[in-house]
Amino acid sequence: MKLKLIKKYICKKIILHKSLSLFFLSVFCINSYSQLYVNEIDSDTDSADELEFIEIKSDSPNFSLDGYIVVMFNGSNDGSDSSYLAIDLNGFQTDLNSLFLIGNSNVSPSAQIIIPNNSIQNGADAVAIYQAPISDFPNSTLATTTNLVDAIVYDTSD
Repeated sequence: MKLKLIKKYICKKIILHKSLSLFFLSVFCINSYSQLYVNEIDSDTDSADELEFIEIKSDSPNFSLDGYIVVMFNGSNDGSDSSYLAIDLNGFQTDLNSLFLIGNSNVSPSAQIIIPNNSIQNGADAVAIYQAPISDFPNSTLATTTNLVDAIVYDTSD
């Protein structure tokens, strides 16, 4: 009888342990899941940087970008991994192909947000998407993982 009770107790413990493990694993997977990605970036075009762009992709078409911002960071030694430009995405959404384009006026197809030529720095830098207010990232803000959705680090030969 005691052996039966012990086996039953151990089985319940194992099931509870497995259930908790699955729960925490699923919570971790859900929290680490991102619906927005930096899909492509071109920061260094031939001669003058007149065709720079950042392409953002969502998991579904017409995805609202309210509450999201794009932040650019200077990764050079004198830049100290600090922000130099933040773009508010409030009021925008991805298109039917789940894409959103930030770029210069000469970029084709046309960008939804136009930035001046030579806005995206060349060199060891980064572009990040945050779910945060733009006021969280004035110029010279240090890079952080708080509220980070996605990021891409790039380098050019400049």
